[in-house]
Amino acid sequence: MKWLALVLSFVFSHLHAAEVVDIALDARFDVSVAEVGSVKPQEFKHFGVYMGQPVDVSKEVVLFVHGSSGSPRDFVDVAGKLDTSKQQAWYAYYASGDAVAVSGGRLAKEVLRLMDEAGMQRIRVVAHSMGGLVAWHLVKALEQHMHVDQLVTVATPWGGHWGAGIGSMMSFLTPCRDSWHDLSPGSRTLQSIYGSQLETHFTLVYAVTEDSAESDGDGTISRQSQLAPGMRLQAEQVIRTVATHASVLTGLPAERIASLLKDKA
Repeated sequence: MKWLALVLSFVFSHLHAAEVVDIALDARFDVSVAEVGSVKPQEFKHFGVYMGQPVDVSKEVVLFVHGSSGSPRDFVDVAGKLDTSKQQAWYAYYASGDAVAVSGGRLAKEVLRLMDEAGMQRIRVVAHSMGGLVAWHLVKALEQHMHVDQLVTVATPWGGHWGAGIGSMMSFLTPCRDSWHDLSPGSRTLQSIYGSQLETHFTLVYAVTEDSAESDGDGTISRQSQLAPGMRLQAEQVIRTVATHASVLTGLPAERIASLLKDKA
């Protein structure tokens, strides 16, 4: 019966293993598909954690978490600059119209399952934009079961976004996504984040379009929101980069983000 148990264990693990994907080419990561998760989250069919290469238990996991209407493809440049001798890229994919706490909790369960099956212990989390709010909840849940090496958030609206507030107020005219409520300035979701400190090393990266004191943000998220006091004080590192909300994940900014993920000698 021992051989049967081994076979069943092998089959079960492979049935439930995350996919290895090419994030640059896989059609599930097209903008049109990601947008479904934003405006009609109940119709989004691709939730999960995807892998950039077959699992290597000797390497640390770097989990990437996209923002609103985003997908794993947003991280092509950053992932391409990882130290692949020591790190492997995993990608979260979720319906960005759902509540950020719900998405974070679901992703944490999936990550824990995958890491437990593989016998892995080391992970860092990198998130862009609204994905930072999702990642905060994800890391908070992971901390109950394991050590998380680092959380890096990039251009995250920690203070909310005025557009989400308007969307919430106008919900009698159009269906309102749960994430709009979360992103409304002063929301309960944001207040709960301010009131609970992570144990994980937290690096906050904010973006401005110009290298000057007059630059108010990255063209999408204000500097004030990215540097909300409740989060700036929690961060062990606060780093400024000159880029737009989208370009912060490409070129030199992407290289700098990847450099933050390396252990210092």
